[in-house]
Amino acid sequence: MGSRARALSCRLLALLGMLLSGYALYVEHKVSSRKAALAAGIADESSEEFVALCDLGSWASCSDVLTSEASHMFGPPNALLGFLFYCAILIYPTFTFIPFRETLFLAATAFSCLLTFYLGATLYKMGDFCVLCVSTYVINWALLYVAWREVKYKKGVTTTKKEL
Repeated sequence: MGSRARALSCRLLALLGMLLSGYALYVEHKVSSRKAALAAGIADESSEEFVALCDLGSWASCSDVLTSEASHMFGPPNALLGFLFYCAILIYPTFTFIPFRETLFLAATAFSCLLTFYLGATLYKMGDFCVLCVSTYVINWALLYVAWREVKYKKGVTTTKKEL
């Protein structure tokens, strides 16, 4: 995988991650707003209920997952943190002047994969399935692969230059 292909892969995965995280934020907002309106008596049970595209049935409800306590691990919604992470990944290929940027990219994606393990285990304990969540997990692992290739490529270039 060449340098341009890695940069393109990075950007496409980041855009897809931003799209999914943005939709997750939207779903969380809509469902939370409805719950708050019902609790405040502003809406009643007969008013139209929001159904997310990722709510596939009782076995797979991203609405339930995205409004659970686990969806706010560090305070703000996990989807917001994911969106910001993917924004940073989107601009990563542009910042070529940052020293050790490949290592930082690898560290950031490795950390995201560690969180993926934790969130995946939490999702399993909840007994629910979230299509949006699992999709972002796949993106995180794909980004880790791209980051690993980036570091490997950089090491190869450095080694080659030293040998000359």
